[in-house]
Amino acid sequence: MKQEIFRHGEVQSSGSHELTVGSTNYVFAQLCPESSSLKQFDGDWLEFDEKDVGCRIRNKTARALESSCLSFAKCFFSGADVGIVLKNLIAKDCNRTKNQRTVLLSVGNDASQEISDSLSKAVAFMTERLKQSQPDMLSADGTHGLTMKEITFLLEQNEKIRASLSGDIITHPFGVETLGSSQVLVAFAGRFDDYEYDLPPAEEINGVAIVDGFREFHNSVYLSLTANNEVIEVSKQFLIQDTTLIKKIAEAKHLKKSVRYIADKVFEKTPDKPTLILKEVEILR
Repeated sequence: MKQEIFRHGEVQSSGSHELTVGSTNYVFAQLCPESSSLKQFDGDWLEFDEKDVGCRIRNKTARALESSCLSFAKCFFSGADVGIVLKNLIAKDCNRTKNQRTVLLSVGNDASQEISDSLSKAVAFMTERLKQSQPDMLSADGTHGLTMKEITFLLEQNEKIRASLSGDIITHPFGVETLGSSQVLVAFAGRFDDYEYDLPPAEEINGVAIVDGFREFHNSVYLSLTANNEVIEVSKQFLIQDTTLIKKIAEAKHLKKSVRYIADKVFEKTPDKPTLILKEVEILR
């Protein structure tokens, strides 16, 4: 397979790995839609698939891989002047196979084939593990010659990507292809798996707050949390299971009094969006 390279902003083709260090940017992976986005209409016009061009999910996946590759480069090539760039390309020749591509490039004065090949292995390792839930994340498709330290790092990055793509519908199927020594093509269609978080246990919280309001029919109140007479969190939603607390909340709101509250912080779906359940309220005089 020929590797495409970018030299001074122009796309060229090279069947050799002997590329000029410093003046060349190395493409190490690309994301392509399942079918061509452009078709010849007549001698003057091209037809394009408006549902695919700029596909949100493919771009979101590419940006997530770009971020992980940048973190990988900073960690394992910390002394090198190497960055990661994402470019969306459409071929001038619409009859060309895969005429639309989102490519990932390594750039910088120290960009080299060696670094590009490492990044290609990293992308291969991550993309093979993006869709499927596996009891052993090392057993699926091999490690592509990566070290245990690199694997540990990439598994952490992969968890972040899987969480960000959790449940997303893949409106237009696409593939991720790596172009280094580990040449891998992984297809994506349907939807990404729902990510299963390791949720922390419920915890009890308490403090002082100002009542912003309440919605009786939704069994919820809104409190602005305070510390040292200053608001630190605005209008936090608390659910109420004991509806008698609504009377105290309404009284505090009417009297413009602060309240002391006790609540349970319960993690139901994600660790960053807990549900707050109000248990006790005391009006401060």
